[in-house]
Amino acid sequence: MPFARGGLQVDALGRVRRSMRHGARLCRPGLAVAVVAVFLLPGQAAEKTPVTIEDCIRMVRIQNRFNPHDRSVTFSVGGTRFASVIWSGDVQRNTNHHSLVVFEARHLSRPPQTLLTLDRSHDRYDPHSTAIAQLNFVRGDSEIAFLGRTDNSAPQVHVVNVVTKRRRVITKHPTPIRAYDISDDGTRLVFAADAPRDTEAYIALRRDGFSLLTLAPGFPRSLSQIALGQWLSPRVQFFALDAVDDQPRLLYEPPPDHNEYRPRPYVWMSPSGQHAVIYPYREQPSGAASFALVDLAAASLRDLGSVLSTHDAMAGTMRRVLWLGDDAVVVLARSRLVELSPDGTVLGTASVDTGWDLLGWDQTGQRLLFVGRDKAGASRATLAALAKRTGGWQALEPLDTDSFPLNTQYHGDTNGRLIVGVKDALMVPPELAAYDHRTGHTFTLTHLNPYLEQARLGNVETIRWTVPNRGMSLGYLVKPVDQTAWRHAPVIVLLRSPPAARNRSFVLDSLGGELSGSAVQVWANRGFMVLVVPGPSWESTVANTPEEPSLILANIESGLAVLEESGLIDRKRVGVTGWSRNGYHALYALTRAQPPFAAASIIDNVQYLLVDCAQVPAFWDDCQKNWGGLSPWGSDSHTWFERSLDRALGQIDTPLLIQAHYPGMLPAYAELLSALRSRRVPVDPYFFPGAAHNLQSPRHRLTALTAHTDWFEFWLLGREDPDPNKRSQYKRWRRLRDEWQARFKSASSAFPE
Repeated sequence: MPFARGGLQVDALGRVRRSMRHGARLCRPGLAVAVVAVFLLPGQAAEKTPVTIEDCIRMVRIQNRFNPHDRSVTFSVGGTRFASVIWSGDVQRNTNHHSLVVFEARHLSRPPQTLLTLDRSHDRYDPHSTAIAQLNFVRGDSEIAFLGRTDNSAPQVHVVNVVTKRRRVITKHPTPIRAYDISDDGTRLVFAADAPRDTEAYIALRRDGFSLLTLAPGFPRSLSQIALGQWLSPRVQFFALDAVDDQPRLLYEPPPDHNEYRPRPYVWMSPSGQHAVIYPYREQPSGAASFALVDLAAASLRDLGSVLSTHDAMAGTMRRVLWLGDDAVVVLARSRLVELSPDGTVLGTASVDTGWDLLGWDQTGQRLLFVGRDKAGASRATLAALAKRTGGWQALEPLDTDSFPLNTQYHGDTNGRLIVGVKDALMVPPELAAYDHRTGHTFTLTHLNPYLEQARLGNVETIRWTVPNRGMSLGYLVKPVDQTAWRHAPVIVLLRSPPAARNRSFVLDSLGGELSGSAVQVWANRGFMVLVVPGPSWESTVANTPEEPSLILANIESGLAVLEESGLIDRKRVGVTGWSRNGYHALYALTRAQPPFAAASIIDNVQYLLVDCAQVPAFWDDCQKNWGGLSPWGSDSHTWFERSLDRALGQIDTPLLIQAHYPGMLPAYAELLSALRSRRVPVDPYFFPGAAHNLQSPRHRLTALTAHTDWFEFWLLGREDPDPNKRSQYKRWRRLRDEWQARFKSASSAFPE
């Protein structure tokens, strides 16, 4: 994982200079230093090599947890240093290597130093499976605290010295710590951890039997989870440590009967460690989740539900909290910013649209800097400032910036002048970069994946189309590497959801951090055209309504029509794939699209089928919303089945690959599997035990990406990989194909081309 320098550079003071110095090469283990040079004769170019699935897995990535509380870049308190975490997969060891790297803000041309590397494979409860998370500088810029873990330990708070690289663990909590914050001097902590399992209660339930209604109101879990013994709702507890060597004292424990969905916990601590803000908090057991302001000396908690509306408070998981020393706290909720005194008195408010991400204070200490996110369907956007005035705040004011160079789907940070984050493009791999918002200069800090410079990448371009009654929509077209295959090519439609898919991020295996089944540039090297279809800007207006799937299908078909009219694709050789909610959209498309898709895959997705909804009774309200409030029982049943997918499953005649990530998904797919197998439609279900919703294990990813690539090649191109290790796979698929074709022959009907 090398860091390199080259070309025009700008230091922290805005001075321009030219450098050709190479930095340290990161590798694992030990992260040794090396200098890499490639010498070519004039006019000679290195031969490009095809992208492989292994290349997708070993790509060095910049950690992105899509969470402003756990940012991709973190500055020290004084702004002199900043840190980030990069990671890559290792198929042979079946682990991901996470490295903590630190940069000098005043000497951006210097290579970063790697403080430590920790390995992590995967965790079904953590979709990002991070070994190093929630960075905080302490003791000025001399140490970094973080939430760390290895495969065999629960997450604990660690501290590493920037100079000596010595690491120590400062918590020894018996259960996993989920969130924490620490005082600037590194002596006081507040953290949220899993509550210990109530063993006596569990034994009693097993011994005596029980009513399911006693577990939690409304059957919050799937019946399959309960059948597997997951009877007690997970709980979280908040603790304070007044000194590192002290025993933690319990601050607050939410009522156990209202942890049905257990919102992710968050903690924000004042610089001196005198106060904190925690989320979620419920003053009443039946109340909605909110923020609480904590006086740590008095161990008192003040509910901020009266200050922030329920709508704002529930959005607190996706916004930020900043401290003005120990005199006040600024809480940015969904649509407004609220400044509070330590006793909870409102000192001022300001309206802030949800499209703006709070970075931090500028150098004056009187203005907050914001960067626009999802403006006009793109991640590059202008900057804005919110000035503090006596008795309140002014309106958000855009700053004069022609084009902000950083990808705002990664939450960056600022020291007041430099804004550090991630810079990439559709065909440019992501790198850490610093942007001086006063001079407008950008300094690229890393060179993480030099091997991709010699990789054959399919050209990626943005295309636009019109959806009837909805207006303009867009997608990203990845063309086959072989330019002679650009006409009448087979195409795979990759469905992605907003906001991450509209950000023009680098396209290798997917967009927006989805790692479960999309090897986009591998497909381009195999002769496929790939149409990446992000969720349209109007999707949120129709979500959870009967219009949602039909309009998404209209969006897909409108995009395909543009390509077909241009002569680029063969409409009879089109596949579709979707993960999570997009798997639901893909499944709906299989029941309605004309002409039908020739191959498809769905990955760990909701389906809103009757069995899918029925196994999670608390999920039933959402299911009814999707079908207009109707019920499959009683007088509504006929209309419900006309709208839902249950009856439409008989219309699917597309070979389907299914990917499930945990046991609860298997019963949800039972109805779909039965419907397709009874009609001899080819279907192959894959199961990844213990996986998170978004695959992280390198071996899991290798299996999933390989299966998807081979599946679409088999059905769209009639091609089989000669690898002898895949004989059983193709034997299985040929049998499915023979059964499928035999059905049409026996019925004397036309076989789908």
